[in-house]
Parts: sequence; structure tokens; C-alpha cells
Amino acid sequence: MYRCTDCGKKFEEVKTIYERHGLDTPPYEKIAVCPSCNGTSIEVVRAEHCRCCGVRLSANKTDYCSDACRIKGRKLWQAQSARRRRYTESSLIKVVTMLERYNKEHKTNLSYGNFVAKILPKMKGGNLSGL
Repeated sequence: MYRCTDCGKKFEEVKTIYERHGLDTPPYEKIAVCPSCNGTSIEVVRAEHCRCCGVRLSANKTDYCSDACRIKGRKLWQAQSARRRRYTESSLIKVVTMLERYNKEHKTNLSYGNFVAKILPKMKGGNLSGL
């Protein structure tokens, strides 16, 4: 959706005009204008939706449509944050990240098993508990 800052009207599609600048042949300049007043001061209006349920928000609401959605949304964001933290602290993810970095730096294509059996013990001195 668009809004004209000259006349204040909202509209779905802009009107396109071609400015010739005195030329007889193309290419002409393509200009987007307001369909109501032909003003060129047009801004894109983003639809705001509830972060929990997805309902379109009214003008006086931000982030959530109701207190129930705010409470539920905060619980969901906290759960997602905890999952992300568990994921990034996982030993398996750390080893896979090391494998990807090693393959990229050395231009190899080692599998997880080959990396853990052959390369990782040399890198860490055989001690995998420090991951």
C-alpha cells in the first residue's frame, strides 16, 4: 500500500506517467505518481501485524493486538531464545561448525566421521571434553 504525502490519500497501486523531456523517441523517464493528485511524494506504507497471532493491528497498537497476545508472545519469544541458546551451546553443533570451517580453510570435503576420527584429535590433542 502507498500513501501520498501531498494529499494524504492511501492507494494500492501508483499511477505511472512518462516524462518525455522534449524527446521524440524513447527512452522516456518513468515516474510514479499519486492517482488522486499526481503528486510525486509517495511513501510505502507497511502493514503492521501482531507478533503473536498475525492479526492486522489498529493505528494505536504496536507489536501485539491484546494483552493475551502480549503474554503469549513473550512466552514464545523466551522459549525460542532458550532453544537457540541450547542449540549454540551444543557440543555437536560446535564440532560441525569446526568441520565446516576446516573444510572451507583447507578446501577439503571431509565427512563428520573422518573429521572427528582423524583431524579433531590432532587439533585438540585428543581431548574432546573441552568443546
